[in-house]
Amino acid sequence: MEKIEKKIITNFENVKYDIYAKFWDLWELDGSFERHIEKRITLGHIDDRDDYIVKTLDCLANSDNFIFAEHKNSWDNICYNKSKSWAVIFNENGKIMTSYKIEIGSK
Repeated sequence: MEKIEKKIITNFENVKYDIYAKFWDLWELDGSFERHIEKRITLGHIDDRDDYIVKTLDCLANSDNFIFAEHKNSWDNICYNKSKSWAVIFNENGKIMTSYKIEIGSK
């Protein structure tokens, strides 16, 4: 887990001087960042791109739990959960796979 945590920190260090312009570079797949934003706006979880970035960063900075899990033996992920019902999931390279509002009863 420490190795993945270090990769996450390194990835954030690489964009910290222009986090709003380069936040998409923290994402696992090219183009998936914009799709995630559109989906979260449609669901009413965020107001805009900046709100999504702030909620993701806030979740990471103020996490209640850090969960390490293996998914289908194909990649490891770390899920950072926060009492404000937001989660961020990373792959084994420290890239964000998704960031979303946790809603009881939702899939």
